[in-house]
Amino acid sequence: MPLDERGLWLRRSAAAAGIVLGLVLLRADDTKADPTARVASGTGTLVLVGEGEVAAPPDTAELTLAVNTENSTAKAALDEHTTTVAGLIARLEAQGITSADIRASGLSLRPRYSARRPADTGERVTLVGYVVATEVTLRIRNLPDLGSLVDRAVTAGANEVRGVTFDVANRGTLLDEARTRALRDAQHKASLLTQAAGLELGTVVSMNEDTSDSGGSVPTRAAPVSAGAMIVTPGQLVVRARLRLEWTLRPAR
Repeated sequence: MPLDERGLWLRRSAAAAGIVLGLVLLRADDTKADPTARVASGTGTLVLVGEGEVAAPPDTAELTLAVNTENSTAKAALDEHTTTVAGLIARLEAQGITSADIRASGLSLRPRYSARRPADTGERVTLVGYVVATEVTLRIRNLPDLGSLVDRAVTAGANEVRGVTFDVANRGTLLDEARTRALRDAQHKASLLTQAAGLELGTVVSMNEDTSDSGGSVPTRAAPVSAGAMIVTPGQLVVRARLRLEWTLRPAR
């Protein structure tokens, strides 16, 4: 093929390829820019998250106490500690806490040494005794008794409060109500948006749940306590539900 004819053929081929490529890109861009086209073809969907929450005053609490006992030898510390914990549990049961609602756990034994002295004094760190600790966790089903129970527990040998967590007995009922509210919230949002866009909701193609709680605990640092009425304000416990729904869409009729 002569050189000038070959050049003309190459220019025509490049022009034709450019036209085809331009049409392909234009069609793709048109599809992206026109969501109505996807709705009409049955490929459009709407994804929304609905949220619901229910607040209620707590009616139960979990109280974690600690008993710390120190003595000069490990055996003496363990013996004294065992007697103190047994007396504490007996006192709590006498106050109406059932054995099923009392849990003793986390037994530990550690040595205690004298405080370190400046190096120039020549004094050595010496062993002065042993400390035994046990956590005692109570399920309290009558919240007005919480303060007086702490008072009696301290009198019976507990010397540390490690935390108070509040809860509700009918948690399942509250969660169901929160789910219902979350569904209504998602449906309301979906109806609002589709009406504004001139569309209609189709069927639900997926639904996922994510639940969480808040307001169920009072942050309490582990700290020594002494006898005296404990004042606690449990506030409100909030149960939340989140639903993620996906609908098909169709043009408004």
